[in-house]
Amino acid sequence: MAGSEASFVSALLVTPSPTEEEIVSMHRFIENALDLLLKGNAKSYHYLIQQLTLIPAPIATRRKIFRALPRCISTMAREPRAYRTLLDVLFKFDLLASGDPQEVDDYTSFIVHLVSSNTVYVVPTLHMLVRNMRRPQVKELSPELRALAEDRAKQATRGQKNCC
Repeated sequence: MAGSEASFVSALLVTPSPTEEEIVSMHRFIENALDLLLKGNAKSYHYLIQQLTLIPAPIATRRKIFRALPRCISTMAREPRAYRTLLDVLFKFDLLASGDPQEVDDYTSFIVHLVSSNTVYVVPTLHMLVRNMRRPQVKELSPELRALAEDRAKQATRGQKNCC
């Protein structure tokens, strides 16, 4: 069992940790984007949102963002309505879809900092956790898995009709 766990963990993609210099640079970028948004220039802010929502995800960039965001919490707290889109995107992060456990660690560290800074974020955090930990609904599955689930449901239904 231990061998299979080790091979599974090694199969996961793990991006190198961002350097302090990269985190500081990202922190400056985010602070600047937040400031410019309040002044009416949303270009950098939209780029930040894009980096968090791109598919496939730029994991190395997102890790830098998640590592820099705790340093931006006080700025975000001043105008939470202005930064609602960013907060919405952050609370929609899919923990299980990320292929990098270090990215998940960076994200959860940010969320802990966010909730610690202001309890108003407890409820959205709980919603995010429930969404991430619940069993996926059939409509959320990929087409291949959806077809498999529907086949299994049909087989189960036929089995129930035949048994009684």
